[in-house]
Amino acid sequence: MIHKSEVLNESRQGLDLILYVLKARGYSGRSVELLARGQATGGFLNPFYSDTNPGLSFFEGPGSWCFKDHGNDAYSGDALTFLALHLNADLRTEFQTVLKFALEQVLSKWHDTAVLESTTGTWQGEHKGAQVIVHTSDRWDYFERLLPDCSNLKDLAQELGLISVARIEWDGVEHREDTGFTFGWKLGRGLKLYRPRSSKMKFQWINAEGANRLEWLRHVGKSGKVLLTEGYKDAFVAKAFGFSAFPLDNAQSQLPPGLLQGLSEKGCLPVLCLDNDEAGTSAAEKLQQLHQLPVMRLPDEFLKHSVKDLTDLLRLNGGPELLRKLIPQVPNHRDELDEEYERIKASRLHIEQRARETIEWPRALFQFNGVDFFFPHSVNVISGHAGVHKSRVCENLIVAALTQNPSPRIGIQRNAGVQIEQVLYIDTERNQSSQIPKSFQNIQGLTEASFSATSKRVAFYSLVTAERTRRLDHVERLIKDHLQRVSSLLIILDLISDCIYDFNSPTETYRLIDRLNRIKENYEVMFFVVIHLNPGSAKERGHLGTELINKCDAALQISSQENTFTIKAVKNRSQRCPAVVHLTYDDDIQNLVTTDAPEPSSPRKPKAPRTHDVIITALPALLPINEWTAKQPIMEQLMKTTGANVRSVETKLAAIAKADSPINFQGRPMRLELARGKIRITERLAHPQTQSLL
Repeated sequence: MIHKSEVLNESRQGLDLILYVLKARGYSGRSVELLARGQATGGFLNPFYSDTNPGLSFFEGPGSWCFKDHGNDAYSGDALTFLALHLNADLRTEFQTVLKFALEQVLSKWHDTAVLESTTGTWQGEHKGAQVIVHTSDRWDYFERLLPDCSNLKDLAQELGLISVARIEWDGVEHREDTGFTFGWKLGRGLKLYRPRSSKMKFQWINAEGANRLEWLRHVGKSGKVLLTEGYKDAFVAKAFGFSAFPLDNAQSQLPPGLLQGLSEKGCLPVLCLDNDEAGTSAAEKLQQLHQLPVMRLPDEFLKHSVKDLTDLLRLNGGPELLRKLIPQVPNHRDELDEEYERIKASRLHIEQRARETIEWPRALFQFNGVDFFFPHSVNVISGHAGVHKSRVCENLIVAALTQNPSPRIGIQRNAGVQIEQVLYIDTERNQSSQIPKSFQNIQGLTEASFSATSKRVAFYSLVTAERTRRLDHVERLIKDHLQRVSSLLIILDLISDCIYDFNSPTETYRLIDRLNRIKENYEVMFFVVIHLNPGSAKERGHLGTELINKCDAALQISSQENTFTIKAVKNRSQRCPAVVHLTYDDDIQNLVTTDAPEPSSPRKPKAPRTHDVIITALPALLPINEWTAKQPIMEQLMKTTGANVRSVETKLAAIAKADSPINFQGRPMRLELARGKIRITERLAHPQTQSLL
């Protein structure tokens, strides 16, 4: 079977197919020349009907060159559609026939027009309408100086299409090697001349209309990281040292059309490795932002030698070894933009198709306290303070998933007729020696199943040793692995906050929740995530907890009061929230069971009066007015009255005297005075008025 990508890669993403049809239909001239050079062009008459309005245009679309007749909407599509119209073929039923014709009848003949059969000889092509003849030789002076230890230089040169240029005839004018060119690369039907030194001839591509810049993909191995270099020399030298590389023409913010797709089909990960100069650095930044590609920065200096490009590094002693260390440090990345965009476009068709059908609301998998609560393909939250048996609730949730219990132990019951094949319990904090195995035993005891039967339906995993930011990566891989054997999964992630470093960081929070939702949508699984509450609060932990409650489908919160635990529904996106369920811990089965609501707590006792107030009230009954009295017996009486110790009473008396606090004696205001070993209360004198002073 011929693949569409193979034809597009061989034809400059279909541009050569369009040119073939135009030339076969008698089109020529300036517009065809511009199109052949890869420039979007319009102003053509449609060759497939008697067109009088030149409204046909050609442009580079996503993955293929395309056409559109602005005067007739029936004529538009990609390059293969254009070729099918020329052949009068139905692309829907004769797709393979069109592909075969493109490879065997179009591209093979096109290739034969410019073939270099040996290292020495001639090569003919066109450049901007001028006839060009390139005479080659068997000299490799430049590369022999560049790579003096390369034993297979000539074989590698021939494999990669490298030619040594002796002289060039351009429109009858001869240019010899000493005044112009050193070497070139034969790529498809084109010739790339490496940096001509002559100021009279500025071009680098010959036969540009036949040049296929994706031709180098033939020399890129399958899988692994591929260095995108700034030029062909760097790619050649990288190949000589055993590295995989693809050459870009120069430092620019554009990639050859179809390059990322071609590398993706080979399973390769592109890594930008441009020159260290200002142009290379600027182009790398633009390409990184535009295509979301990783960048590998070369050192500016190595072993006291300046490093400008990849060739400079590889030529130095120890340079290849350094590069082998640098490449694995570049993070793996694949460009998902096109794939995401295609999914977004497809979502509209899916929504419209479903809108034409009768919509049946999905049936809930579980009930909570008699109300449909947990639904398929959802993210649900279980929260509570430390010590409220969140893990026990999760165990009972698993029991409900595996068995149909007519008397649900904690108020959670699986609906009849729904099936959950397997549960993954992924733990981030308990140990593997006793705590997690004990949880497994609890589930086995509650389901009354054998060990082997339980292990087939419940899989426990520990992420304690995994790095936090990679834990969801491992969760996704576990889901992929299990979905190869079962069709339905329920995942419990305990604790979700252990998958990021800062649960108060909005950036980390949104990245985590978006990732969780993508996994849920991509694999159609059901998540239960466990999170703590903030200490002394009924709010889930940090910014992460706030957003989880906002984004989740349903949430249960567990609280405790002495030996009674309460499960409360704090959110239910699809139904009303049911009443609370009260639980207690049963020592016999070492698990939770339902219980009656706790007795309402007795009203709080009124607070005892402050020692300060008791002393002020008691002093008039203990002291005569305006008479000094021994302090010690008064102190003893106040200690009995207030229940405070001697130091506390001493401190309160000093504070009352210093603040001149008013003491009421039969409606008369008094004040406290202290002296060494003595105490008394005296009448407070009224403050004189300003008028009396005058």
